[in-house]
Amino acid sequence: MSSDTLAYILKLLAAGESDTVEFKSSWDSYSHDRAGLDDLNVQQITEFIAEVNSSGRFQLDESPLAALEKLRLIRGEQPTHAAMLLFAVQPLFYHIRVGRFKSAATIIDDLQITATLFTAVDEALRAVRSHLTLSYKFDGSAQRIETWEYPLPALREAILNAVVHRDYSLPSDVQIKIFDDRITIYSPGKLYGDLTIEKLRQNVYQSNLRNKLVAEAFYLTRRIEKYGSGIARIRQELASYSHLEFKIEEIANGILVSFIKSGVNVTGEVTGVVTGVVAGEVVRLLKVCEGEKSRKELQDLLDLKHEDHFRNAYLVPALEQGLVEMCRSSVIFFITMACWASFCPKYAMSGLIISKSLATTVVTPLKWPGRDWPHKVSVRRSTLT
Repeated sequence: MSSDTLAYILKLLAAGESDTVEFKSSWDSYSHDRAGLDDLNVQQITEFIAEVNSSGRFQLDESPLAALEKLRLIRGEQPTHAAMLLFAVQPLFYHIRVGRFKSAATIIDDLQITATLFTAVDEALRAVRSHLTLSYKFDGSAQRIETWEYPLPALREAILNAVVHRDYSLPSDVQIKIFDDRITIYSPGKLYGDLTIEKLRQNVYQSNLRNKLVAEAFYLTRRIEKYGSGIARIRQELASYSHLEFKIEEIANGILVSFIKSGVNVTGEVTGVVTGVVAGEVVRLLKVCEGEKSRKELQDLLDLKHEDHFRNAYLVPALEQGLVEMCRSSVIFFITMACWASFCPKYAMSGLIISKSLATTVVTPLKWPGRDWPHKVSVRRSTLT
């Protein structure tokens, strides 16, 4: 039995059957007054129990009710705030907003995530990853080396910190903003207890949890490795990304962490000899592009509202890299439109409007090698740099 597991068991034993002094100051340990046990998702609780038991950090009874009682996630017939955040049938209205920005005032993609916390963290990281560039190189071995534009473990840790440690008494959302030169993650609520920005920068601090039960649920499932080590792990992951600066600051009524690119040749610094680069947008397109699909169908599948953004960020790069191709009907259609514009310039704009309304830009993916994703992305050698 590990020392961490023993310490956790001793803490629960010391709590006894009555309300514990340690938990009573934690907001998430109080009952959710407007909820009952029927408001909890039994399937999610069952999956959580299996995940905890397989983690090796603690053992829970397979009965959902017994497990929740053991972890103090319910009080009598009422779930705690923590239980509702983790397992509610109807997730509480604490959102994560993920936006892709060209400037502070220009947003080109926006997603609101409203889900229970485990799911919300996974969806947020997936959304961020879809906007990142993936580069790769060969080092002589059979496998290619893939490097993301930002270290995914560091981003995941920052998102976890924002969700687990935020102040849930505030109505603000966790906000993730992706710019060309940086990613920022805002978490509502100031630093808790005696924690300061200076202590975080120097890595000299003890863990002081605002949401103890939520944090323990993430710890028991190994989503959090060790209390108080998140910032240190982020810095460790950034060690091989010398062009990235990590910044923590207290702004307004929350904490903002930033991953900022310095003015260097990013591709050369990160990957050395690069044999191919596939943008996150193109990766998203390839995941939904099975068989022939129209432009409108692809936009709907990707949940994109702006046609110009879809064409410039998704379709054109994929066509230029030879990852998708226009089917014959689309080629003929656009040749016809080009001729119309050439012979009748006066009506060229009308032709463009008609082409958009018909939405007949149909693309189909090239055949991929027989490898599992993400190795299904095939880049023609003529396009390699």
